[in-house]
Amino acid sequence: MKKSILIVASAMAIEVVDVVLKLVAINSFQPDTEVISWPVALALHKNPGITGDTMIPLVIVIPITLLVIIVLAKWAWEKRKERVMAAAGAGVVVIGALGNLVDRVMHGFTTDYLIFFRLSAINLSDILIVTGAIILLCCNRSTPQSTK
Repeated sequence: MKKSILIVASAMAIEVVDVVLKLVAINSFQPDTEVISWPVALALHKNPGITGDTMIPLVIVIPITLLVIIVLAKWAWEKRKERVMAAAGAGVVVIGALGNLVDRVMHGFTTDYLIFFRLSAINLSDILIVTGAIILLCCNRSTPQSTK
């Protein structure tokens, strides 16, 4: 239980750092101009869509994101005692998804500022989403399902 609380608290702290870095990127960097270069660059990339700049209108992305957040948060809350680590993983996904959702609502895009090998633009919220999904999947894979 303590480990799961530490994981979720760490994700919340990382999300706070992400918000600060997004604001720094928006207010200090010119779009798609690198501040630090290869292999990891700092730059402002305004992602108007979802993964890989896939264009999906916000009127579709926002409701789907909200639905996923609500379903995962509800599941995590219901399973918090019996599947502690899986619930923590779901919580980490929710925290990251909320960070990107707020960004989309406030700016109309997701602010990415970490550019890897000049190919992939991400932010810490993205890292939280992937990390939480990995935790969730690993816990679900290693935990036998109840037949109740």
